[in-house]
Amino acid sequence: RAKPQTTPSPDPRAVAKVFLATSPTWRDKRPLTIGFHKQALAGAPEGVRTRIRKLIAHRCSRGWYLKLLAQGGPRFDWHGKESGVITPEQQVLARERVDGCVL
Repeated sequence: RAKPQTTPSPDPRAVAKVFLATSPTWRDKRPLTIGFHKQALAGAPEGVRTRIRKLIAHRCSRGWYLKLLAQGGPRFDWHGKESGVITPEQQVLARERVDGCVL
């Protein structure tokens, strides 16, 4: 019995390079707007969607990113435009996660 054909998952570095080349927010390491993943997934083929989700989740769990959220301030969309703010509650959650991590 033949196994179903699957499309190989793209190299994570290739996806990251596309993000760096096309999103000023990603390149400049700014706080991501709520829903950033929807902008990143728009038009992406199914085989790449999982990799994109993992890439965003990885960034959002990094200590430097949590410290950035803990500072507060604006959030930015895919194109580098301000789109929302980091709420005081989000700042507290970020600080708690930083305090609970070994950085």
